[in-house]
Amino acid sequence: QMSALIDKSVCVRLTPALLAFLRNAATAPDGQLTADCLSSIRRILDSVESDNEASSCGVSFALIKSVRDCLASNAKQSPPPPPLWRLLVGSELLLPKPPDRPPNPELAARLERLRAEQAQREYDRMTADVRSTPLGSSYRNRQFHDADDSLGSQLRMVNRQLATVVNFLLTVGAAFAFGYKACELASSERSAPLVYKMAAGLLLAAVVFFADLYFVVKLDYLSGKKKAD
Repeated sequence: QMSALIDKSVCVRLTPALLAFLRNAATAPDGQLTADCLSSIRRILDSVESDNEASSCGVSFALIKSVRDCLASNAKQSPPPPPLWRLLVGSELLLPKPPDRPPNPELAARLERLRAEQAQREYDRMTADVRSTPLGSSYRNRQFHDADDSLGSQLRMVNRQLATVVNFLLTVGAAFAFGYKACELASSERSAPLVYKMAAGLLLAAVVFFADLYFVVKLDYLSGKKKAD
């Protein structure tokens, strides 16, 4: 039963021990080996003698086991053969090369379709950020639109800067007027000297000037930092 399970295509490398075993088996008395075993052994021995390289030859593992079992069954008439594991010491398996299977046309078509879908997804991902334009639009139209957007943003920036300057001047002027009139009203005399009123107005205007300048510079710095981020 075990011999039926052994794949006949599995071979082992022919070693000096296996070669000596086969030569002794070839000279065994008649009746101990089958005709198929004897013909296989003689064919292997002839091949070894013609090549003169036993290590490059392979012998079927099923043949080795079959010859050894036949000799063991007739051990009463001749010396028993060595154990199978001892015969295989120093040898190695020579597995058959797997057959080349033709490609499955359905699998090849499916792989080709999957590659095409993957390539299309990659293309869609790369062109997702590209702004699509109508067929009738041209580079000049896009250039005009960009110029209009740039001009509008510049006008808005100029308006903001003008509003800041006007607000700055009005605040400083109001502070000067407040200091000027406050000195005049706070004086016990009917009319305070002009020098005192000018000094009070300029002092208060200077304080408001530097305070407004600090906040203008700070807001400009924060807005530039936000755009950079």
